Amino acid sequence: MGNVSERIRARIFYGWVVLGACFVISMVSGSLFYSRGVFLPAMSDEFGGSRFAVALAFTIAHAGGALSAPFIGRALDLWSARRILLMGTVLVSVGYFLASLAPSILVIYAVFGLILSVGWASISSFSTSKVVVRWFKRRRGLALSLDVAGASVAGIFIPPIAAWLLLNFGWRGGYVILGVVVVIILVPIILLFIKDPSETGDTTDGICAPSPSAGVASPVGEDEKFWSTRELLRSPSFWGIVILFSGMVCVFQGLGLHLYGHLEDSGMGAYEASIVLSVMAALIASGKPLLGWLADLLGPRMSILISLVCQMIGIILFSLAHEKSAFLIAAVIYGFGLSGMAPLRNMALASAFGSQSYGSAYGLMQPLSLPIVLLASPIAGFVYDELGSYVLAFQIFLVILLVTAPMLYFIKSDDRAEQEVAVRV
Repeated sequence: MGNVSERIRARIFYGWVVLGACFVISMVSGSLFYSRGVFLPAMSDEFGGSRFAVALAFTIAHAGGALSAPFIGRALDLWSARRILLMGTVLVSVGYFLASLAPSILVIYAVFGLILSVGWASISSFSTSKVVVRWFKRRRGLALSLDVAGASVAGIFIPPIAAWLLLNFGWRGGYVILGVVVVIILVPIILLFIKDPSETGDTTDGICAPSPSAGVASPVGEDEKFWSTRELLRSPSFWGIVILFSGMVCVFQGLGLHLYGHLEDSGMGAYEASIVLSVMAALIASGKPLLGWLADLLGPRMSILISLVCQMIGIILFSLAHEKSAFLIAAVIYGFGLSGMAPLRNMALASAFGSQSYGSAYGLMQPLSLPIVLLASPIAGFVYDELGSYVLAFQIFLVILLVTAPMLYFIKSDDRAEQEVAVRV
């Protein structure tokens, strides 16, 4: 395995190889996310007919992942990301297998909350973005956008595949297949290509990298200050990032889980609904490099504003649309806006707190986000159970984005976050 990495590194900057591996991991992780909404109606039919009850399982999983995030984040800062990714792969595979055997919704809650939650968090952009920020600084916005673009690419083709799995194997058989595929794809990728610059003798961006034979460990960047939990909690930039992006994630979680059902309720067949989801995912994927490039050029704040406005317009159109063409327009606009959510959040964290404390900052952000993030999915499920429609739920999503939007003012696009804490200590 080491010889493969050395031959590749001799020809090109190895950071691009690592980024490619992170893209594949992100694609697998995204496949799991985009399949959830397809399986949800069938799961709710089997477990009593309540979409709220099944949506609650995904909310529990998100809560479990958020509560474990500070520990995962600290582990990412102290240990190799390779270990965390391998652990997550095993947990996801085991979790899907156990969920496929669940006799009741309570067992689903237990599996999602205790196993899949940690597994999903460990193989998400949480881990891969930590790897990327260690390799890139000058092109960090573009690199982070390409990293998370893998999840969006998965969203282009996974909804139709998940629908096919559901029709031919049921949701239980589909879960078993997903668990097997995760191991087959991820384990070789992680073992072969996920490395830190300190392991290969490289530097961030590949600048002035010494020969590995020199036996000298090179510095991996200039942003090596370690932020304590107390310092992070005293930073307005940190809280601005937490609140603003929690609102975006909250809305995306709710929309991603319930949009498929909303489209079916609007008269679309399973195939047509999956096409709308695929179009949205295509825009999420294709918009990431553009917004990442803009973030490198203009800084995160202006790019975040563009992203946020497009998301709001898309939500409005989804709530008003009745025809397939209108839903497709909404998918294009919302998808482009959402394309910036993950890379711009990750870039904002890396710009403010550096690569050394990136995992800790990201991990601390997750449990603090829970009061906002946990709202969307159960609210949408409850609204549907009471009214038989998702329109009011989508309007609530818009309000969440509007209320959290002013936090953009506090997000810094450079290292001034450290100066904020210095003034207050």
